[in-house]
Amino acid sequence: MLSKVLQICCLVTFSIWNVGSVCMGILSCVTQEGKYGYCMGGQCLTEIQSAPRFDLEIRIVAKYPEINMKEIENKVLYIRGSGLCLNWTTGMKMRKILTDTWEVNLKFTSSDDGFRCKDCSNDINITKKLEYRILIADRTNMIGGNFIVDLPVSMSSSYFDEKPLFEVFPWFYSNAGRTSNFTITSTEIGKERQIYLYLPPSFNENTFKKYPNLLVFDLYPGSYSELLTSFVDKILAESGTIKEFIIIGYGDYQPEHERVDLLTPTPGTVMTCINGNFTNSCDNCLPSNLTDDEHRRYLFHSVLFNEK
Repeated sequence: MLSKVLQICCLVTFSIWNVGSVCMGILSCVTQEGKYGYCMGGQCLTEIQSAPRFDLEIRIVAKYPEINMKEIENKVLYIRGSGLCLNWTTGMKMRKILTDTWEVNLKFTSSDDGFRCKDCSNDINITKKLEYRILIADRTNMIGGNFIVDLPVSMSSSYFDEKPLFEVFPWFYSNAGRTSNFTITSTEIGKERQIYLYLPPSFNENTFKKYPNLLVFDLYPGSYSELLTSFVDKILAESGTIKEFIIIGYGDYQPEHERVDLLTPTPGTVMTCINGNFTNSCDNCLPSNLTDDEHRRYLFHSVLFNEK
């Protein structure tokens, strides 16, 4: 590996542009035209352009259960994209390498101007990222946002035997997630607890996919869970602004003030009114013009005083 890295370093070359006046040392300099540069080899250089790099390659692998494809014929995955041999009009057929697994290798070159495919007619130049989508039979488009490869990609040159791998898990039919409510018995906090669960649209369609879990406190069956579902479906499937995730909601506090005990590392004093409640300032015991901070201080002082 070390020898390969040394080979790469030795092959890095530079093209020198805009050579100006003669200078000394390696400090900054100014050409006769008034342009700022750096002194190298006795010349004031205003621009150094790296040489193009050839024989770069990445590997994209898509996994999807073939049994779930609704197409009767041509159960093959295709790929379309923004460059590197891909376009948004006609898809490139991916090669099936295993059951439910397809791949494509994209070869390209890089320069200071960007990245483009090697030896292809679709010579689109991209500068920062490759965006792409997977289709079934080049007709049925995937759901959700584009897949993205940020450029440049390390270890993509021909000096490395193993090419960078980007594994994706598309889905094609389901636009809505699934919610369920269930009961668990907790030996840690006691009693039976109600849990809210949201499974994203692709959960039952692409069984190869794994998801991050989002734990949401104060979200429980019958609260805002119904409103949340449609909103999350929209950002995951329709707009595709974020990647899919699972939501686990919990807010089954028994009794209500148990929330403080469960969510606070060191439970503090539970503040209650001797008469009335907080909404009527403890039966108008507290002045009505108090600020929030003053209100809390009064309550805290009263609790400490009563405890003594």
